[in-house]
Amino acid sequence: MIMFTIFLLITALLGLWFAAFLFVSKLPKPPADRFKTLVFLGSGGHTTEMLRLLSGMDKEYFSPRIYVSSSTDLMSETHARAAEREYAIHHRTTTSSEVVFKRIARSREVKQSWISTIFSSLRTVCEVTPLLLRTQPQLILCNGPGTCVILCLVAAVLDCLFLCQARLVYVESICRVTHLSLSARILRPVVDSMLVQWKGLADAKAKYIGRLV
Repeated sequence: MIMFTIFLLITALLGLWFAAFLFVSKLPKPPADRFKTLVFLGSGGHTTEMLRLLSGMDKEYFSPRIYVSSSTDLMSETHARAAEREYAIHHRTTTSSEVVFKRIARSREVKQSWISTIFSSLRTVCEVTPLLLRTQPQLILCNGPGTCVILCLVAAVLDCLFLCQARLVYVESICRVTHLSLSARILRPVVDSMLVQWKGLADAKAKYIGRLV
């Protein structure tokens, strides 16, 4: 009976994977001269640093862009929209069709108990998974604590399942001078590269990019 239950479970999981694989395979592919980019805004100073990093990137190439922020973080999306409007005015272009804004549940609020964090993190997983499957980013830029960890871990799992193959880049905060943050230490084995703002943190995987702010 137990073996039969396990067999049914494995069959159901394989069926779900196959359905997801078919769904992903039928999605339109971005043009060869574009690199679809998902940007997670970690709120506050993290958002400022991320937008400063983006300001130095070729937005014509790194597009379409999907900005993702936590559902309780209203200011990050506002700042990102302002930055995109400024870019459009400066370059005399229209980016409305190239930019999408999404919100996901925050995995952990400040001073939230660790027990309830388990449930809020599961909710984040349930929102992040379909978002990544639908958008199929080729590059994921993220920073900040908590929610971005869930985002990157889900992306890594989907990559292993051939359901979303994106390069993961984590941007460490300027506040981290002598040692990496907990989020950076967790994601270090997962991300493709890490960007740091202090030379003392640079190594084979962590690239020094100088101060963003």
